[in-house]
Amino acid sequence: MWDLSVSPPVSRTLSGQGNQIAQLVFSADGRKLASTSDQEGIWVWDAHSSEPVQEIPERESALFNSLALSPNGQQLATAHSDGTIVMWNVATGASVGELTYPENVNSIDSLAFSPDGLTLASGNADGSILLWDLKTSAPKGQPLTGHTSGVSTLAFSPDGNTLASGSQDATVRLWDVEGLQAIGELSGHTDSIYDLAFSPDGKVLASGGGDRTIYLWDLNLENWQTYACGIAARNLRKTEWSVFFPGQPYEPTCGNVPVYWAAALEQAEAYTLSDDSREAESAFLRVTQQAIQTTDYQFNLNVCETGVRNQFGASVQLACTHAIDLALKTGEVQHITDACLSMSNLELQDVARPACERAVALTVEKEVTGTITAEAIFPLRDICATVSTAGLPDAARPACERAADLASQTEDLFLNHDTCLAAADVGLVDAARSACDRAVALTVQTGDADTNKQICWEQSARGLAANALRACQRAVELASGKGAIYPPEYYRDARGLAYALINPPDNYQKAIDDFQAFVTWANANGQQTENRQQIARYARERQQWINALNEKRNPFDKNTLKQISNEY
Repeated sequence: MWDLSVSPPVSRTLSGQGNQIAQLVFSADGRKLASTSDQEGIWVWDAHSSEPVQEIPERESALFNSLALSPNGQQLATAHSDGTIVMWNVATGASVGELTYPENVNSIDSLAFSPDGLTLASGNADGSILLWDLKTSAPKGQPLTGHTSGVSTLAFSPDGNTLASGSQDATVRLWDVEGLQAIGELSGHTDSIYDLAFSPDGKVLASGGGDRTIYLWDLNLENWQTYACGIAARNLRKTEWSVFFPGQPYEPTCGNVPVYWAAALEQAEAYTLSDDSREAESAFLRVTQQAIQTTDYQFNLNVCETGVRNQFGASVQLACTHAIDLALKTGEVQHITDACLSMSNLELQDVARPACERAVALTVEKEVTGTITAEAIFPLRDICATVSTAGLPDAARPACERAADLASQTEDLFLNHDTCLAAADVGLVDAARSACDRAVALTVQTGDADTNKQICWEQSARGLAANALRACQRAVELASGKGAIYPPEYYRDARGLAYALINPPDNYQKAIDDFQAFVTWANANGQQTENRQQIARYARERQQWINALNEKRNPFDKNTLKQISNEY
């Protein structure tokens, strides 16, 4: 534990619990720290003295999945693999009750106390969230639903009005605690969300995911309003105002934004709604002529978007191309990239192409001096992914190639591997081949069976099985040596996946043999592992693959490979 009040920080060791520490959580007042280990239950520590003050043994019937300390450190809530929530008195170590779900649940994966300690949020494996009134030990209303996979982390805002939830579906959702309503969804991560934390003022939310990234989300309402107004470049119409603020006097929502063209767009849309296509076309042509005589990018973009949305793309074509020209004149990568995306979202790839190609060129042309770092490669990977998903992979290729070329000059295994996967995920794996090859070469030198299995699995699932086979073989070899955590059979399913995908059906029997070795081991020994539920699910999945391969059927279609690509 680190004392951050001094410079440089000073560390203190909390020892005695033993085994692998799985989870740590502070009380809100910072006086208590709770920790879980694989086999010794939960210990509660005095954060100032570094001494344990309470020990809560693991229940024989169900494992600890999550825990939360109340803000004052007096209560501890634990979630278990059998779907129960147990409340504990920290001072005595005694159970003081259980929270009973109205319906059976498979597993509760996350917990969080509200700042006042009167509400507990629980996140379930089915993607739902339940708020509990701790005065009555009863649920507050119906479950909050929206996530499509398990809820892995929860956090209340400092004022207790907002709940943030992170899920294995790679999204963060915000909820109104009092109204039990969804506020919005934050997307950007590409893998499960593992942790969430609000800033002390509640204006920023941090999220960490399995994609090895941390996002900082701006939750300041004023900033959101400014951003929305920048996109809309207009105030709410009076009809819109009456929907959102019924009975309240009209006020401009975006201040003194230019409105000289907004009325013309409204008129064009009005003709569209009245099915007067001739007048609508004339109105869009008139407002387009107004737009192209200006240097107002937002004006031209709005005309373009409104016309295309209302099926009058031909009438606003000049506004679309003028918006791109204006963006290009700025010479700013972000502005040009935004223009590229805006047009591609309208399915106007031909119009978007000059901006997309220029954004890529500006990023590729940026000089890299000295030691090659991740900061030099990330912008290249990002623009490659952005332009590829915009429907122009050929325009994105130079960025992927440059990212791979730089990464392959480093000794950073995961920088190469992630660069390889980023290109593969947008269909440009051949552009990043040098990084893929480099990742495997560095992996087999590590002497780490788990790392070799991960690279084997993730590259194989993305069409690089032949390239990854060396890592697959190395994982099995390393597991046969002394000190391996798992036996070779645990690692053979990754090699089986590679065999199944290399020149099918020539290597199907090798794949069947490897999958069968994993299944046999899992069925006999999986219950003794810390990931017993996951191992059991994998065993069932691999048995299905064996059945298909025995019938000379390929079970690995595009969707299946995408679903399993990050299993390890």
